[in-house]
Amino acid sequence: MFYFSDDNLEDVISKFFEFVGIIKDQYKVPDNELFLKSVEEIESSRDEIIVTLKNADRLKLKNVGLAGNQLEWKYSRFIAAWTEWDNSNTLPSCKKLLRWFNTILGSLSSVLPILEPLKEFKEGIENEIDVIIPN
Repeated sequence: MFYFSDDNLEDVISKFFEFVGIIKDQYKVPDNELFLKSVEEIESSRDEIIVTLKNADRLKLKNVGLAGNQLEWKYSRFIAAWTEWDNSNTLPSCKKLLRWFNTILGSLSSVLPILEPLKEFKEGIENEIDVIIPN
């Protein structure tokens, strides 16, 4: 049985940073100067986040649904949403991807508070996504 994979959760975090980079490079964000400074802030914590994730308490991750079949299912649906967005870059596919980021980052940040700023930043993007990505 599949219980935990650092690689799956690390991949979600890496894809989050990739997603933010794509938004930063390809779209106009309201208050773009502040957005770019915010991107720099969260990117500066990337290495620390990965180390913290690798050292995470496995039981705590299991208790928030990030182990076993739950993690496997969530990760497979996350990858499907990522692929859909990567292929289409449409507003509906982006919203679906943001919901999956929310599912996984929400659980992760409850165990690893260092991820709370990423979750909050994701929510900020989500609040403006209708303006960032035209229909």
